[in-house]
Amino acid sequence: MKFRSLGTLASIAAALAALVAHDSQAARPAFEQAGGGLVKPAQLPIALSRQPVTVVVQLAGDPVAVQQGNAGRKLERSEREQIKAQLRSAQGAMHSNI
Repeated sequence: MKFRSLGTLASIAAALAALVAHDSQAARPAFEQAGGGLVKPAQLPIALSRQPVTVVVQLAGDPVAVQQGNAGRKLERSEREQIKAQLRSAQGAMHSNI
């Protein structure tokens, strides 16, 4: 999944953070059978679970190898370093939001 802007990604990260913060306050649903006994779901919905969740975030911007392939030539060292610096900057900005 690719995001068109860091704003969209930041909104998703904020929603995930709110979900995690709210999760500790979440009420567990009670499922009852027709006979009155509780039914245990096969899998608890992730929003109600207290288990850690791994999330992968893919930022916009192609890595050096892809940009070099698109250029059709070997990039100069300064060009590669500039691309790396741009990607690190975007990652750093997102890291502080997460």
